Amino acid sequence: ESGICPRKGLAEDNLAEVRTQFLHGQLADPSTVTFGEYAVKWLERQRHLRPSTHRMYGYELSYAIKHLGNIKLRDIKRAHIVNLLDTLGSQVMVSGLGKDKLMSTRTLGMVRGRLRTVFAEAVQDEIVRSDPVASIKTIKRRYSATDEETGGIALDFPEANRLRDIGALLSECGVCRLWPAVFTAMTIGLRRGEVMALRWKDVDVERGQISVRHTLSFNAGKLELHPLKTAKSNRKIPIPKSLHNVLVAHRAAMQREAGERDATIFADTPVFATELGTYTHPDNLSRTLASIIDWSNPAPIQRRKERKGDPEVIVPLEKRLLAVRVSDQARDRLAQLIRAGAAVPLISPHDLRHTAGTLMLRRRMPIEVVSRILGHASISITMNVYRHVSESEKRITLVDLFGDEDAEPI
Repeated sequence: ESGICPRKGLAEDNLAEVRTQFLHGQLADPSTVTFGEYAVKWLERQRHLRPSTHRMYGYELSYAIKHLGNIKLRDIKRAHIVNLLDTLGSQVMVSGLGKDKLMSTRTLGMVRGRLRTVFAEAVQDEIVRSDPVASIKTIKRRYSATDEETGGIALDFPEANRLRDIGALLSECGVCRLWPAVFTAMTIGLRRGEVMALRWKDVDVERGQISVRHTLSFNAGKLELHPLKTAKSNRKIPIPKSLHNVLVAHRAAMQREAGERDATIFADTPVFATELGTYTHPDNLSRTLASIIDWSNPAPIQRRKERKGDPEVIVPLEKRLLAVRVSDQARDRLAQLIRAGAAVPLISPHDLRHTAGTLMLRRRMPIEVVSRILGHASISITMNVYRHVSESEKRITLVDLFGDEDAEPI
C-alpha cells in the first residue's frame, strides 16, 4: 500500500476516523495509548490556532498516523521515525503541484516538526520517558539545482525573466489583473497571505518601502486579516526599482478604476483589491500564477477541468489567443513572445518566495539581509533552506590553486 494518501481529503479522512475513535472513549492506561490516540488528543488541545493552521497540523500528522497510528506511544523508537520519513521521502506524490515528484524536503520537515511537538508534550504528560524525534535534526536528501529543496522549487534567472515578460504583457493586454501581486511575491519573496494582505498605507511608493504587518487567510467562509506570528515576520522591505515601476502603474490604474476616492479610505484599500475595492481571495493569486504559466507554454495545453466529470480538452495556442479580447497588434505581440521560449515550470506562490531568496543569494546579497527580507525567525532557517545555493556558489567560485587556470569546476 502506498505510504502517501492519494488525496489530501483522504488523508484528512484518516485523521478524522482516528479522532472519532478517540472521542468515543477515554484514553486508557498510559502504557496502552497508541500514537494515533495521543496525536488526536494533542490536536484537540490546539484550540488557540487559526483554523487554517489547525487544518495544516492535522494534514501533516495524518501522514504519521497512517504509518504509526496503531503502535503504542511508549513503543515508538527513533528507528520508527527514521523509517517513516524515509518511506514518505522515497515515494511519489500523486496529486497537487507535487504530482509525480517526491515529497518535498520542506513537507518532510513539517511532518518531523509536528512529531517533535507531539512527543515533547507526551514527555511532559509522563506517557513516554524520552522524545524519539529529538535526535533527528535534519531531513537528509541529495540536493539538486531545481527541485525538492527545503524551501521548494526555485526558478533560474531565464525562467524568472520569462515569467516576468509573459505576465507583464498579459497585464498590459488587460487579461491578468493580479500580475502585480505575482511580481511582488517573486521580487521580494512575500508569502501568499502577506502579499494579499498589503494595503496602500503599507506601501510607501515615494520612499520606496513596503511594511509587512499582516497576513490574509480564508476561514469559516470569510476572509480574515491577522497579525503576523513572529516579530521577525513584521518587517520593512526596500522596494526594488522594477517593482516600484510596477506598483506605481498599478496604483494609477486602481485610481482610474475607483474614480475620485477619499484619501483616508484609499489608504486602507488592499493593494491587490477586487474591482469593488475589497480583499482578493489568496487562491486567486495561485490561479493567476497557474494561468501565466499556461500562457508561457507554446504547445497545446490540457485545459483544467471546471467540474468533476468534465471531458479533457486540449487547447492549442492559436485557439487560446483567439479567446483573448485584445487588438490584433497586441495578440500578435503575445503570440510572438510565447513562441519565443519554453514553458515555465509549474510552481506555486510559495515557490515564488523560494525563487526570490535563491536569486537574491545568487546576486551575492548577504544571507543576513536575505533572511531579514524573507522574515525568517533566525538566520539558521535561511541557511538550512538555501544550503543548496551556497553549495552551488562554492563550486562556481572555487579556484583550483594547482590546476589549469581556465578549467571549469568538476
